Amino acid sequence: MKQHDTYCEQCLADLHKKLAVIQRDQMNPLSQAVASYELVKEVINTLAQGKDAQRTPHFNKVMYPQFLSLLIYYRHVVVILSGEPLGTRKQVVYLKAIRKKLEVFCAEHRDLIQYCRSRSTERDGVYFGFKANQDLLPEESPVYVWSKYLAAQKLNEWLTAEIAIRKKADDPSDLIWTGPKTNLIELLYALHASNVFNDGKAGVKQVANAFEKIFQTSLGNYYRVFQDIRQRKINQTVFLDQLKEKLLQRVHEME
Repeated sequence: MKQHDTYCEQCLADLHKKLAVIQRDQMNPLSQAVASYELVKEVINTLAQGKDAQRTPHFNKVMYPQFLSLLIYYRHVVVILSGEPLGTRKQVVYLKAIRKKLEVFCAEHRDLIQYCRSRSTERDGVYFGFKANQDLLPEESPVYVWSKYLAAQKLNEWLTAEIAIRKKADDPSDLIWTGPKTNLIELLYALHASNVFNDGKAGVKQVANAFEKIFQTSLGNYYRVFQDIRQRKINQTVFLDQLKEKLLQRVHEME
C-alpha cells in the first residue's frame, strides 16, 4: 500500500505543477477551468486502470478524493462561469445562491463529513470498502460525497473571492461631483461627440449612466439641459472654455 500511496502522491504533485502552468498560461478564467478539468480527468482515468486491486478503504478515503475533488471543483467552475448572468449585481446574487447550495449539501451530509474530518477509522470498511458503494449511484456514494465536500471547501474560497471582486466593481467611486450639473452634462455631450467611448458606439444614455455612477450624482433630464445649452446666445461651451483656461494656467504654473 505504501508503494501505491507514493505513486499517487507523485501523480498528485505532478498534477498540481501542470495545473499551475495552466493558470499561468491561460488568461481567460473559463478557458483555464476547462483546460484544468480536462487535465484532471485524464489523470483520474490513468489512476482508474487496475483500480480494483487498489480500491482499499484507505485509497477510497484518503488518496482518490484528492483527485476527484479537483475534478468536481473544476467542473463546477466551468458550469458557473458558463452560466453567469450579465451585470455585476446579478452575478453577485448568482454566486451567493451557489454558495448557499454548497452549505445545504454540507448540512445534508454532516455525519459523514464529521466522521472523515475527525480522522476516525472504525467505519472505513462500511463507508469506503470495496463493496460499500456498489449499490449506490456515484453521486450518492461516500467516496463522492467526501470528495465533493473537499471540492466545496476550495469552491467556497473561489466564490468568496469572485463575489468580492464583483462587489468592488459595482461599488461607487470615492469621487462626488460637487459642481453644477449643467457643467457635467456639457462635458458628457462633449466627450460623447468626440467618440471616445467604445469606438464611438456608446449611446448618450450609456455614458450618462456611467457618469452618474462614477460621480455619485443624478443628472436628471440631461437631454433638456443640453437643449438649454444649445440655446445659449453668447457662449455655448462655458464649462469647456473654463477647463481649457484652467489647464493652461496649471501648465504655465509648472514651467
